[in-house]
Amino acid sequence: MFDHFILFSLIAAVCLSFSLAPLGCFLLWRRQAFFGDAMAHSAMLGVAVSLLWGATPLWGILLICAILSALLAYGPLVFKLPSDAWLGLLSYTLMAIAFIVMRSLPRGGAKGGASVEQFLFGDLLLLNTSDIAILFGITLIVSAFLFLFWRKLILITLDSDWASVEGIAPHHMTFVFLLMLSCVVAATLPIVGALLVPGLMLLPGASAAQFSRSPEGMIRRAIFMALLMLIGGIGLGFHMDWPVGPSSVVVGFGLFLSGRLLSSSFRR
Repeated sequence: MFDHFILFSLIAAVCLSFSLAPLGCFLLWRRQAFFGDAMAHSAMLGVAVSLLWGATPLWGILLICAILSALLAYGPLVFKLPSDAWLGLLSYTLMAIAFIVMRSLPRGGAKGGASVEQFLFGDLLLLNTSDIAILFGITLIVSAFLFLFWRKLILITLDSDWASVEGIAPHHMTFVFLLMLSCVVAATLPIVGALLVPGLMLLPGASAAQFSRSPEGMIRRAIFMALLMLIGGIGLGFHMDWPVGPSSVVVGFGLFLSGRLLSSSFRR
């Protein structure tokens, strides 16, 4: 008999593939791979504050990630710092504040049974209908976002000066993109965990880039690679009792190495 939790996990894998992989491709094209990492790790501050106050963690994550999005988009202009330096300062400072707040939490988690560990690692095998509904909604929103802003995102990715000539404000568009990234991180954090969201965003795109010649082709292949990653992780979690999130990342890295070997052999 096909257990319902396996079905939920497979549906979540499809939703995660269509939401995380395309955004990860844009981070790779913009050479901003650590943006996703900073967003996911800094979201732990939102989790810690929410658990401390007894609020729903989703809203705390959204608030912190939205603030981080604004700081990442406009901070380099205000403080005259390179983007990577500003990113590092914010990421480590917010994570340090998160650890300080976590020390104020009661041992074993906050009221209601939620704990910080749940948001660090997540669990794809323990989903319910509300989790699936949230993931499905996020997938629709990401798809609509890419459809509506595809040309603008490609322009600011290729050449911000060219985008300005076309009447696009690069920093405003970057802020909109990071807000979308915030929503995806907030929705997926309890499911795959803060430590693994960046891997699930970047590994599919890195694997797909080896066989792609166009942005559209790379996104299609990245979605397929993400689906393989997650299905492999779910299979290992179900049969070997391994954590699904870390297993998915290991499978993804294996796919990346396999693709590298195949592409190298074809070039000879």
